[in-house]
Amino acid sequence: PTVNFTYHPDLSQQSYIPYTDPRTQQTQYYNEYAEELNGGIVGPGKSSLLGLNLENDFDAKVDRQVTKDSSTVDHLKLLSVNLGSGYDLNTKILSPLSLSTFSNIGTYFNISGNASFSFYPSTYTGADSTTASLINLRQGILRPQNVSMSVTGSFSSSTTLEGDNYDSLRHLFNITTPDDERALMLGGYYPGPFVSVPFRPKWNISYGLNYNQTYTLNVIERNFNATMTLSLPLTKNWLFTTSASYDVVNKKILVPEIRVYRDLHCWEMNFSYRPPGSGTSFVDQYGVARSFSGFNLEIRVKAPQLQDVKLMRTENNYGEF
Repeated sequence: PTVNFTYHPDLSQQSYIPYTDPRTQQTQYYNEYAEELNGGIVGPGKSSLLGLNLENDFDAKVDRQVTKDSSTVDHLKLLSVNLGSGYDLNTKILSPLSLSTFSNIGTYFNISGNASFSFYPSTYTGADSTTASLINLRQGILRPQNVSMSVTGSFSSSTTLEGDNYDSLRHLFNITTPDDERALMLGGYYPGPFVSVPFRPKWNISYGLNYNQTYTLNVIERNFNATMTLSLPLTKNWLFTTSASYDVVNKKILVPEIRVYRDLHCWEMNFSYRPPGSGTSFVDQYGVARSFSGFNLEIRVKAPQLQDVKLMRTENNYGEF
């Protein structure tokens, strides 16, 4: 358990200056320190918040055989749960109850969840009605406000030092002169011996499932998205990445994108392509939902001090969903 106390005095008399609005002839106030670095500290309102947090971890110790005669102990975090709320001694109002959980199984399976509950009923605008709690009204104990959960993980190829991919035809063939290169490309002449290409790309696949449920008045809004990213370094200097997201509720594919990276020694190239119907959407003047699509090509210096030295080409189109 963790207990904390936060006190905020009312400093409006020191910082807020009255003035008369020439349009309404009503007295208004403005903070003369609003544009300062910590101008928000001297705002109005008094607060005396007493906070309470309760955290509990569920761990496990797993014996793992290292060699034939020795073993080690791995610490595995099975579940972490955190509860938190607060009570304002000045207004006599309880803060929302927050709940967060987390669990992971290596890199393959990570689960996290968050939820927020109010001790008070809602008004017609969706805010809390703090005149009486749910317990006093005999309407229960908690009112859900937001619930979310996510599942993420990744899979990758086994790590090995053997089988680095070749990056150029010069590594495959015995090309030492321009004549050899010309003969290979134009005449089909094969100047070198047979070469077995050790093609073992270090691939990586990551996925994510995100669910969110928001309670607004008498309406429950749900969002459920599934994402997946594939990273495939075909050679030592070429990296291909593709990603996409799927809206399970609306049954739509969101933000598919293909990215290509090339190491150019002192330079580097980044290329991204978005097919029609992807990217950030908007509604045109005719009420039609459209989205940005196109490509972006960038070649820049790898040195961090010279990141502004670059060549860019961008082409955006507007596709219809």
